Amino acid sequence: MRRNHFTRLVVFTMLALLAMSGTFVYSSSTYPPDQKLTLVTMPSIPRPGYLTPVKDPTFGTTITRVSDQVAFGSTLPELRHIYAKNQPWNADESYVILNYSYPAALLDGRTYQFIRWIRQPSQSVWSNVNPSYMYGTSANTNEFVRLDIANGDAYTVVHTFSEYDQIFFGQGEGNLSINDRYAALFGLKDGRVDILVYDLLNDTVVSRKTQPSGTTLGAGPTAIGDMVMSQSGDYVIGTYSEEGSGDYQGVKLFDRSLNFLRQLSFSGGTHTDNCFDSSDSEVLLRQDYNSSALVSVEFSTGQETTILPASELNYSIHISCQNIRRPGWAYISEFAGNPVVRKANYNEVFAVKLDGSGTVQRFAHEHHSLNEAYERNPMGVPNHDGSKVLFASDWDNESDPVYAYIAEFR
Repeated sequence: MRRNHFTRLVVFTMLALLAMSGTFVYSSSTYPPDQKLTLVTMPSIPRPGYLTPVKDPTFGTTITRVSDQVAFGSTLPELRHIYAKNQPWNADESYVILNYSYPAALLDGRTYQFIRWIRQPSQSVWSNVNPSYMYGTSANTNEFVRLDIANGDAYTVVHTFSEYDQIFFGQGEGNLSINDRYAALFGLKDGRVDILVYDLLNDTVVSRKTQPSGTTLGAGPTAIGDMVMSQSGDYVIGTYSEEGSGDYQGVKLFDRSLNFLRQLSFSGGTHTDNCFDSSDSEVLLRQDYNSSALVSVEFSTGQETTILPASELNYSIHISCQNIRRPGWAYISEFAGNPVVRKANYNEVFAVKLDGSGTVQRFAHEHHSLNEAYERNPMGVPNHDGSKVLFASDWDNESDPVYAYIAEFR
């Protein structure tokens, strides 16, 4: 299905009105030059000082370290964002959240100065429309909640799912459709797992699908890894832990009513994200399960397109399509450790155009060590228009804290 033009028109009209009213203030965006992905030597440069911009001497981009134990008054070894598929910037980019920890560090979105700690909802995401709101769950309960950071960090229970003991928002990878209307949730009751699609606008559950007895959340042969809404809100993407083409294996595509449409991947073990490609179609972006090639799969047809060949990519990558105001691009970061495989994307975070041309825009060397521990993965994630990328790094020293960095082409 082509892009839901009405939905996106409504969203972008709202954003335009907010911009004209002064609520949203954007500078003109610039991007690194288009090029092909080729292997280059990572420069040896000292770890940047806190809030002291430095140039990546290879790509000419600016890198700013935006977290620091002393400045934050913290001894946490990881002062960073939580994941590549979780947007750190709020809707008007006035704030950045570093939410690997609880409470989370809230930063000024323009100066990157530390503001305060906030007690974010469990499995939280920013609203795509309201700059003050975050959505998520109240931990270990059946409540879907909203945090308002402009109102004393007040919590509102949006909906209590009384038919369940607990609900989960996509199992840590949840997201809202870009108009904030739909969310995919898990409901748990007496060992039963249901998938449900919740309509925030009308405060109703629009669809529900009960999973087989014995289904669990997370990892394992009978587990579901995550369940997320597509950006349009027309689709739900489910990732099962077990590989294969069976009913509860691989990556599945459902419509909003949770009717099965097609298989998107036979493996649920590779990193994915969903977005609009350069031809305006909704796609799943993933690494091929038989190689390390980056592949897009069109939702409406199942057609696969090679975005980058296996010869250019290490297998260990994260994919992020959080650049909802820059469709047609995705952002890739690498986290390979020992043994070192120095393919063209080694230790880099970059944007790739989703048209099969192999066009990339290179934002930064990540300077990550060879320690592949989860908390040390860079997990690059762009802002809404893709002009900035936030990533984590121990700056090539696995004994050092993991800090957050923002790369941009000024």
